Amino acid sequence: MKKTWSKAAGLLISALFALGLLLLPNLFLQPFPLNINDKYLAWIVSPGRFFVETPGGLLRTNPDLVGLDNGEDSFSKVKAPGVFRIFCVGGSTTRGWPFQHSLSYPLLMSRYLASALPGRKVEVINAGFLASDSYSDLPLVRELAAYSPDLLLVYEGRNDAWNFTLHSGLLCVALKAHVWLARNLRLYGLLLKLVPRGGAFEHAGQIRKLAFAASGVRNEYGGAFKENIEKIGVAAGKCPVLFLTQVIYPGVPGFEQEAVRSNGHLRELAAEKKIKLLDIDKVFAGFPQPLDVLIPPPLVHPNVGGYCLLAYTVSGSLKREGLIFPARDWRKLEPWPVCRDSVSSSRAALGDTLLRLADLFGQFGDASAAARYRAEAENQTLYSPFSRVRLPF
Repeated sequence: MKKTWSKAAGLLISALFALGLLLLPNLFLQPFPLNINDKYLAWIVSPGRFFVETPGGLLRTNPDLVGLDNGEDSFSKVKAPGVFRIFCVGGSTTRGWPFQHSLSYPLLMSRYLASALPGRKVEVINAGFLASDSYSDLPLVRELAAYSPDLLLVYEGRNDAWNFTLHSGLLCVALKAHVWLARNLRLYGLLLKLVPRGGAFEHAGQIRKLAFAASGVRNEYGGAFKENIEKIGVAAGKCPVLFLTQVIYPGVPGFEQEAVRSNGHLRELAAEKKIKLLDIDKVFAGFPQPLDVLIPPPLVHPNVGGYCLLAYTVSGSLKREGLIFPARDWRKLEPWPVCRDSVSSSRAALGDTLLRLADLFGQFGDASAAARYRAEAENQTLYSPFSRVRLPF
């Protein structure tokens, strides 16, 4: 018995000594910031706080997330009396990519609601982050629950299929260990800096490569996705959560399949009365072909007109479902003026974004997409998505 205790004590002392050697460089080495690749991985597999408090009681988007090309949002930690606070949760479509610094569906929705609810105070906060999924959005919702939300809107699904390999098996364990070491051990950070690791990769493309390499595993994401969706509903506490189906564009192989699957999982949960669902995809499916007017190939994100239709549809659904103020407080939703005025005020920024997209696709060798975006930037003609859609609100 004495030998056993001596052996255990020896192992413990050895472990503490080894840990001390690893932590010792933290006393004299400066912190090494994560490179762009590791920051992306960190926020997917091991996110930190999404909003940080600043002097004056304001909460702002974590600077690390802003540095990953997410826009910066801010709001008061203490909600003002009479304010109805809405958080929009999701990935790049919620963020408004590629127009995230000038336009998004949460921004447009805030303007629709301000126009339709004069005298009421509605606060719409964009809590969508590029490449996020239900795994990373679950801790986000837990954080948001402390900020007095009145409604959560969640646009989730496609990224879960692509990111699932990062959340399962040995790869997940290895990535979490790598992120922890990079954040906490400066010696590890020094080694990462000294060892050549290549240039920054195009994040979305690398995730797709991992997903395709493990397609058999990716097909298993549905159960975990549904479980996370239910957990998000629980994490929100007493705050209502409205889940949105994702818009499907039939011209992008792979993306269509994953969106169809995730939408199917959401509809199953809604049929089982486990979640409340707004079927956005059905609105876009009712749009006369070609659908690429609203979701231009080879992307899976709406264009300006598509974001306007998305914001209008969500706003009208809030009215129809009675989720925000009684019907008597609402004026008629005017779809086109809000969209037109919002785009007019951001025309220069939107044009610059389209030109950058044209250059990007030119670098990728997609001459057709490059020409399309360049022409759209030069013409700067906004197509009204409302002239050919039967509007229900």
